[in-house]
Amino acid sequence: MNHRTKSLWLPALASFGCASLFLLGLTEISRQPKFLVQLNSGFGRSAYVAWMVAQLLFGAIGAFLSRRAGGNRRERFVAGIFPAMVMFALLAVWIPISAVVERNAFVLNHPNALLLPIFLWAVAPAIMLLLGAVPFLGKSNDSGSAQMC
Repeated sequence: MNHRTKSLWLPALASFGCASLFLLGLTEISRQPKFLVQLNSGFGRSAYVAWMVAQLLFGAIGAFLSRRAGGNRRERFVAGIFPAMVMFALLAVWIPISAVVERNAFVLNHPNALLLPIFLWAVAPAIMLLLGAVPFLGKSNDSGSAQMC
């Protein structure tokens, strides 16, 4: 296995997998009958807040695994915020392309309608992921100990 796979792709996919599975779990909980009966129960907002707080952990997981594998600062940064990068690509690239191909009248007539979802599902999580990754973006322990010798 090459260095880039160990230091970038595996940690990034671990961070993305954890974030996606946590969101899946929140979605499944919200589909339970006791939450469906109370449509205005506020569970949606509390689930989003829980998901946002959990992004701190997922950013830390990606950056930690990348640092442990010997990744440089850029690789640790990307591994930490990878879930937000995927969501941004989905919202800012894939949905507009599919709207043009499918001739979706609403999206074509209201392009600003994508700005709020981009902020809620890509920009805000990227900030939280970055906050979780910050402790692991400094100099790695391996390079520090090598310089001391």
